[in-house]
Amino acid sequence: MSVEFFVLVILWVISIITLLIISKGRTRLTQITFLFTQALAWIFEFIITFFKLVEFPYREFKVATEMSFSLYYIVFPTVGVLFILYYPKQLNKLKLLFYYLFFSMVIPIFTFSLERYSKLFHFINWNWTVHVLADLLIFYILKTFIFWFQKGLKS
Repeated sequence: MSVEFFVLVILWVISIITLLIISKGRTRLTQITFLFTQALAWIFEFIITFFKLVEFPYREFKVATEMSFSLYYIVFPTVGVLFILYYPKQLNKLKLLFYYLFFSMVIPIFTFSLERYSKLFHFINWNWTVHVLADLLIFYILKTFIFWFQKGLKS
């Protein structure tokens, strides 16, 4: 067994346990957030692989796709769920900016460390700034959609 396999198993276990723990009483919100984040992550991952910005040497479905299943369909949506469930309702704009920056930097730090210590990522024409800005945009779209969706549930 390879290091990549163990990393992915650990990520799956951590993600599932995290989702089970934090979703108690908020299952509906957790599910819609998870599914919408998967959709955003798929679009994002498709774009970066289509333009050969990133490649994934170790993939779960090598014949089916060039994209990484676990990282963008399990791990990233779990971070999206954490982002929404702990989103601060009463913060000033500066603290809210730091909240967005914190979550937008979690994924790049994680992916750059995975690239360095495993074969799960290989960055071709990708850098830290673009990754953080892309994650900021994804989290903003996610927040906008989920808050709109919650408004519909209350009426």
